[in-house]
Amino acid sequence: MGPLGYGLVGGRKWCWIAAQLSVLAALIIVYAVAHHGSVVIDFKGGFYDSGRAILTDHNPYHAGFLAHQAQVMRSGGVAIGENNGSAFSVSLYPAATILTLVPLSLLPFSVAAAIYTLLSVLALIAGLRLLGVRDNRCLMIAVGSWPFLFGVLLGAVGPWVVLGAGIAWRWRDRLWRPAVAIAGVVLLKLFPWPLAAWLLITKRWRAFLAAAAIGLIAVIAGWALLGFEGMAQYPQMLANASYIQEGRTLSLVKILTAIGMSTDAATALAILSALVVLGVSWQLARRPDGERQAFALAMLAALIGTPIVWTHDLVLLLVPIALISPRLSPIWFLPLLSPVLVGLVESFVPGANQNAAYPAAVWLAIELIVGVVVYRSNPKPNLAASAKPDSVPHLDKPCVVAGPSPRSVVTDGLGSRARVDRKDVVIGDAHVSSHDRHLLGTGLRN
Repeated sequence: MGPLGYGLVGGRKWCWIAAQLSVLAALIIVYAVAHHGSVVIDFKGGFYDSGRAILTDHNPYHAGFLAHQAQVMRSGGVAIGENNGSAFSVSLYPAATILTLVPLSLLPFSVAAAIYTLLSVLALIAGLRLLGVRDNRCLMIAVGSWPFLFGVLLGAVGPWVVLGAGIAWRWRDRLWRPAVAIAGVVLLKLFPWPLAAWLLITKRWRAFLAAAAIGLIAVIAGWALLGFEGMAQYPQMLANASYIQEGRTLSLVKILTAIGMSTDAATALAILSALVVLGVSWQLARRPDGERQAFALAMLAALIGTPIVWTHDLVLLLVPIALISPRLSPIWFLPLLSPVLVGLVESFVPGANQNAAYPAAVWLAIELIVGVVVYRSNPKPNLAASAKPDSVPHLDKPCVVAGPSPRSVVTDGLGSRARVDRKDVVIGDAHVSSHDRHLLGTGLRN
């Protein structure tokens, strides 16, 4: 099994757990779709209906609808989508993103929704595995967290962003894999642009240029396939959607407007805050193995700087948590317990259940806690650089793995020995499967 297979599979046990969870989620979605048409509404409005519009040669966007609702709000009326009781779902994704899921629009909706849900569960687990999580308890907590469950119920794209982040991190020292992953993530949700800034912070100039080129080509090619229909109205459409929905989001902008700031000033301050976090990320990147902390803070900067953050978007908090705590620790329980924390605030603070600023403040507090833990976390030691020459095996020498399970003895053929897990050889920042013989030299044998 090669590095890709190891990163995505990593053992029969977790793969079996993922398969069970995926099938269960898919069955729940099929049942829900059959009895309640409002589930997976984000997938339906964002991808499925848009795909069917493309297949029938219609415009997949609803710029006129959004412009009308924004005008209703500016005139003092109540627009559709202004409150939780009148939510809507229309596609706001770039053309290239919509086109990738057009094949699902050829299927009946319940079947397409089940497939999408199954793949979303797998995407989250694979993303966390690529970020270094090997503890099945962490995977179970992540799948049981409210942001993920809510996102699965709506058919949101958060798990795919986690997968993209995982790919970018796992192959961060390559050129094309992180470039494609980060370009795809930004095309998917736009606001994770700080991940592209992380490429600059860590001086991955070629990867940044490749990501920018891939994104630009994908945007132009996607709109070209649609005959550039709706491209001119796209920026204003995004602005109108933001204006309509910003009153019920969980963003820093919502908190700032609730205390009296104008929307423009609040948005500017939120972007400035994201840039400050990126500045701290730049500082941490200079430390030994500080790239891990820098990547984690880049994802937090994405959540802080955007004016629109939904509950399901906060599944992205699992990215920094996974990076700094690949095994179970108290910080994993923050997303899991978030509904309880929000419920306590709404129960004991008068009027909190009528004001989205209070849940937003709870989530901002969770983000700040994660940020502090990231900043104060001890960088993972670089064993290859810091250990004594005779304490770990060298990649340029034949290695022999032998010994009883569950742990084995690694020797470099010159008398040096180190104890490692039976399934994995850990050298520096790399987790190398014992099956990946070519990574350790032709002398490796079990």
